[in-house]
Amino acid sequence: MHAACCSTPAVIATDYTPKGTMTTLANQNIYSVGPEDSTNVVICIYDIFGYSSQTKQGADLIASATGFRVIMPDLMQGRGAPMDVLPPLSEASKGMSGLSEEAKKKAMATFGAVFADAGDFQKRIPDLHALADALRAGGARRVGVYGLCWGGKLAILAAGAHVGDFDAIAQAHPTRFDAEDYRNVKVPVASFPSESDNHEAQAELIAMVEQQPEIKNLCSFHSYRNMHHGWAGARANLADPDNLREFQDVYKRLSQFFAGAFAA
Repeated sequence: MHAACCSTPAVIATDYTPKGTMTTLANQNIYSVGPEDSTNVVICIYDIFGYSSQTKQGADLIASATGFRVIMPDLMQGRGAPMDVLPPLSEASKGMSGLSEEAKKKAMATFGAVFADAGDFQKRIPDLHALADALRAGGARRVGVYGLCWGGKLAILAAGAHVGDFDAIAQAHPTRFDAEDYRNVKVPVASFPSESDNHEAQAELIAMVEQQPEIKNLCSFHSYRNMHHGWAGARANLADPDNLREFQDVYKRLSQFFAGAFAA
């Protein structure tokens, strides 16, 4: 394991300046941080809100801790859900419960429209496949992927659809979490649900991994039952000490997971 994984950089709570740059790969706009010639690459799939300072900081933390390249493609091409459909970040822990009935209906309609178009899983899987191919053609020997919320579901579906694209997969506060999605996945996995996510699916996934001795010791599981859905992505309230601590914790776990899986 990369030695730096034990000391990920401190999280910056406000006014964070991303360390990466925007570039293109496989005809897609991507955020890229870390050595471009690294043979170890991790793809981050952002949540339903698209790019955010928090998700970029998370990618930067992994790149700094591991020495790997981390890229974040703009899979929804700027057509993610607007942040203002949910309560402000200062009330992020309330989630949908912080909305009036009318506002809840508006939020659900907004999310549904994104899932049906820019966030359609079947439309986005080929984009991830193209990225994996381009990375390997460019010299990458290990390619991993992690997703947040919407991105968590997409990461798993993509890994199952194109076996061999990814050497390790992870998810944090995944939406529509279903352990059955992992049936075709035979590589190390990491899963970090929040308080409101599907913990039955988490238990099923852990049981499935226990039956695969070749990967089970490389997998990582932890339930953040004290955190709201979105605490590691665009809905992270880093001004809150508890959220800040757990944000740091999950990106340390992700860094350790990919370092260990790639070293195996």
